[in-house]
Amino acid sequence: MLNEEGLISLKVQYIDGTKIESVANKYTFVWKGSTEKNKAKLEANVRAVLEAAETALAIENAEEQQELTAEEMSARADRILNKMDEDAMNNGQTKPGYNVQISTENQFITNYGIYWRPTDQRT
Repeated sequence: MLNEEGLISLKVQYIDGTKIESVANKYTFVWKGSTEKNKAKLEANVRAVLEAAETALAIENAEEQQELTAEEMSARADRILNKMDEDAMNNGQTKPGYNVQISTENQFITNYGIYWRPTDQRT
C-alpha cells in the first residue's frame, strides 16, 4: 500500500538492530515437582505479575497521550538496552536474548525479524 501511494520504493532499505535480553534463561528454571507442590503460591505470583503488567500498560497508555521529548525517549531506550550489560552469574558468558532487526525506508518500517543468534551474521 505504501509503495502504491509512492511513499516508499522498496529499492533502498536501511537496516538496524539491537539485542534484547531474554527473561527465560539458563539460570531461571523450575522443577515440575516444585510447581505441582506449590501451585497455589505460583498462581498467586502469576496474578501479581499480571496485575503489575496491567498497571504498567495503563501507565504507558496514559503516557502515550503526552508527546515525549527527545531526552525522555533516549532515557527509555537506554533503560531497555542496558539490560544486556552483565550476565546473571557475572562470569562474562553470553546472555540469552533476541537479536531484533528492522528495515526502514522513508521513516516507515518495511520489515522486521527476531532472531536467536547473538551476532548479526545470517539474520
